[in-house]
Amino acid sequence: MKNIKKLALVIALTAPACLVNAQGAGQAGGAANAGAGQASNGQLPGQNLNAERGIMHWNPYNQDPWFTNPYMVQQLRMQPELLNKLQNNYQQNYGKYQENLNRLPNNLPEGELARRQQELAQQFENNFSGSLDQSIPDQPQRQRFQQMMTQYQGLNAFDSSNVLKRLDLSVEQRRQINRMQQEWRRTMTRLSRANGNIQDFDWNDFYRRSNLSVDEILTPDQLRIWREIRGENLDLPADVYFRAQQNGGGVPNNSQGNTPGTDRSKQ
Repeated sequence: MKNIKKLALVIALTAPACLVNAQGAGQAGGAANAGAGQASNGQLPGQNLNAERGIMHWNPYNQDPWFTNPYMVQQLRMQPELLNKLQNNYQQNYGKYQENLNRLPNNLPEGELARRQQELAQQFENNFSGSLDQSIPDQPQRQRFQQMMTQYQGLNAFDSSNVLKRLDLSVEQRRQINRMQQEWRRTMTRLSRANGNIQDFDWNDFYRRSNLSVDEILTPDQLRIWREIRGENLDLPADVYFRAQQNGGGVPNNSQGNTPGTDRSKQ
C-alpha cells in the first residue's frame, strides 16, 4: 500500500483541480464554437473527440500508431514491410473509431459520455487486436506485439474483459484499481494537454510507481498471470505517449538507432 499512497500523492500534487473540459450538455450551444476555436491548433494524444466536446475518458490512441515510435520500432524488431502493414490496419480501424466518436450526441451527460468513449476505445482495441492474426503470421512476434500493446495501454489495460477474466480480481481489488485508473487518467490528460512540454514532471518515477502499485494489489498467482500478459517489462519513454504527433507518422527507416528507454525485467 505504500507505493499506492505515493502514487496518489504524486498525482495529487501534479494534477490541476479540473482536468476535463467543462463544456457539456448545458453548454452545447454557443460555447461549442468557442471550444472548437480552442482546439484549432490540432489534436493531442488522448483528445480525439470532436472539437466541440472535451475528452472525458483518456485513452492513448491517436492518428499516429504507438508502434511507429522509434523506441517501439527498435523493441519490436520487425521488418519495415510488416510494420507498414500493421500501420495500415491501425489507420483503418482508427478511422472507424474516430467516426464513431464524432457521432456521439452533443447533449450526453459527462458520466454517460465517458462511458461511451470508453466503450468505443475498447471496441477499437478489440478490432485492431483481432486483425493481428492475419497481420503478424509469426506467433512469437504476434504475442510480443500484444504484450507491448498491453504495456502501452497502461492502467487502461484493466478495462479489457480478457485481462479481468484471467486475473479474476476480487471486488476490493477492482475498487482499488478503478481508483488508480481515475487518478492515472487525470495525470495523463494533463500531460497530453501540455503537448509534450513535461520537463518539470518526473515521468520515469510516475510510470514505475504506476506499475509497482498494481503489483502490490495482486496476489502471487495473479501477479504471475499479469506478468505473462505484459511479457518482458519496458520502461516506456514519455514521448511514446505525448510526442507521437511530432514524429510525422510512418515507420522510421533506421530502426536500429539509439532511442530512449530501457528493457527492464520484473524482479
